[in-house]
Amino acid sequence: MKIKKVSINNYRKIDYIEFKLKDSITSIVGPNGVGKSTILDSIRLVKAILLPTMNNEAQTTLQNMGIFSPHLGNIQFSNLANDPRKDVSISLQIKVSEKEILFLENSIGQFSMHRLKSQLPTNNTNTFDLIGYISSFEGNQKLQSIQKETQEKIIELKTNPICNINLSIKVNGQILGENGIDQETISYVMQIENYSMTKFSFFPADRTMPLGDTNIQLGQNDVNQQIQSYSANPQIKFQRLKTTLLNILMINNNDIQSVKDDFKLIFDELLPGKELHGIKLENKTGRLSVLIREKDSGAIYDIDFLSSGEKGLLMTFYLLLKTMDNEGIVLLDEPELHLNPAVCRNIIPFLKSKICKNKNAQVILTTHSAEILSATKDDENLHLLHLIDNRTITKILKKDDSEAQDALKSLGIQTSDILFNKGIIYLEGFTDEDYIPIIVGDLISGYSVKSLGGRSELEKEIKTLQTSDDKDELDGYHIFILDNDNKPFNGKSTENVKVIQWDRYCFENYLLDPDILYNVIKEFDCSNPPNNRGSLQQKIKELALNQVDFKAVRESLDNAIPQNISIKNTLLKNKSNEDIIDIFEKTIIETRRLFEKFENVNWKKDLLNSVETKKEEYIQLWSDDWKKKCDGKSLIKAIHKEFGIKASITKVTKDILKEMKLNPNEEFNSIRGKIEPIIK
Repeated sequence: MKIKKVSINNYRKIDYIEFKLKDSITSIVGPNGVGKSTILDSIRLVKAILLPTMNNEAQTTLQNMGIFSPHLGNIQFSNLANDPRKDVSISLQIKVSEKEILFLENSIGQFSMHRLKSQLPTNNTNTFDLIGYISSFEGNQKLQSIQKETQEKIIELKTNPICNINLSIKVNGQILGENGIDQETISYVMQIENYSMTKFSFFPADRTMPLGDTNIQLGQNDVNQQIQSYSANPQIKFQRLKTTLLNILMINNNDIQSVKDDFKLIFDELLPGKELHGIKLENKTGRLSVLIREKDSGAIYDIDFLSSGEKGLLMTFYLLLKTMDNEGIVLLDEPELHLNPAVCRNIIPFLKSKICKNKNAQVILTTHSAEILSATKDDENLHLLHLIDNRTITKILKKDDSEAQDALKSLGIQTSDILFNKGIIYLEGFTDEDYIPIIVGDLISGYSVKSLGGRSELEKEIKTLQTSDDKDELDGYHIFILDNDNKPFNGKSTENVKVIQWDRYCFENYLLDPDILYNVIKEFDCSNPPNNRGSLQQKIKELALNQVDFKAVRESLDNAIPQNISIKNTLLKNKSNEDIIDIFEKTIIETRRLFEKFENVNWKKDLLNSVETKKEEYIQLWSDDWKKKCDGKSLIKAIHKEFGIKASITKVTKDILKEMKLNPNEEFNSIRGKIEPIIK
């Protein structure tokens, strides 16, 4: 039995998605809060309502999911629907195996009785009531009709083994299932014949385990708890660790070695260096201890002293080994929680070899682990799905690196960065990563922020990504935020590669509001504090205009110094030796010409005049616009030094941003206005 296709419409965080599943392992990745766990919950919901394997499974499951109120006795539709004005529908396409079809054929009598019971007004009809009903004329006729339909269904399954399970929940709370015979078929295949085994098990992300001693109940009184733990009330799986171990031990005639072998399998492949030492009942306290031994040191301790991640992993995989029936379905929500990457790296190989291969089981899991993602992506026999938003889920294939992927690698971006976030924001400068989220943290929640340093090769990488985007070959959503630096960006944004350029020299230029600065500086211990707001404003402008001298000199020198006397490789490609010598000769002639002006004895005076002229130009240009034109980073440093602020520049800068957030000004709105329009 395998789920081949899932359709979810208006359920919790999902608007509408449809996707296919692999028979072995399907890993679902995506940003936090996008709805990965909702996918697993939707499958579990269909199982509980349309494919129950225990009495009151639907009510118990819905109650544990916060959907059903036992006090009101109805569905809480607002806790169920993405849009409470619309119906909810979930469809599963399930394929039964040849072995399961043979099982149905060999048990056609019991299968027919199962179908008859499910069609009666109440599902709680006991065996004696059912015998009484089929002894009646009406009951006998009904059973014969069902037996005929059942036979026809089995014949149909041999050529078309697909069963369509469709759940619909109306706005008024009415619950409907379509294709009744398909539901009854899958429900019968899933029936629990041995309470210690199941064909459907859900492992939630919440794997809280009790500490210390717990009540242990064995035998008939524990059966209901065991069956509920599979799906209806899965959290109790992990509260039953010691109970489950004892149950399995008793079922296996106290064969402790068998239990040790199973633990060895898990420890050796996932948590090496440990082994099960034994199970012990303390004489004095009556406490049951499951003892773990460290192989290297020989230290022995109770299983409670393992980390929460290790206990969760050990219990999850032990239950998979011992309670999953062949050809079953496993739902795993974030198996990597509280585990280090080295352990996560081995989860997929273990699932593939020990669960999927040995038990022919299907595993559907959600993850935030880069190691699980990579292991799934690198195996062509497995399936990796990317849930981008509540309407978009895509298949990710193993493929050769493209130019776009090379560009992303050069930017320090991994596949996991793209898949686990709404998008990537690239910042020019090493410090902006710490600063910008203070102003726009609410807007960029779910985005990964990367600092890239100077612009250098940045524009080349942007162009490469945009070219791939135009060809629809780019994964993810990418936002580049560039300083101005008096170097306007000449390109344009594409659908998935957006470019923002500050309209000021750099980000720090937005932090120069005198009132904000005064409020912040006065809170610090300063060796030379400002006297008042007016004197502060005057001093800041003075410090900004001090940059004019250096800027005028730098630009005059740049204009005077020969800039390009090299020969680019592109000019030499596919050229003969004679052509290359000619190119070199031309370069020498041009270089000599560049230095001719320095033969003039007045070149120093001319250069000095150029500096003074540019200085006057900049003073005039900056007089009213100095906040935008000056080097904001350098000015913040100069302010820090001028007033002798006894705190780090980083601390001062962050406090300025926090003050802007508390008292929004024009600059605050300008920053947000740049970013907000392109955030998805």
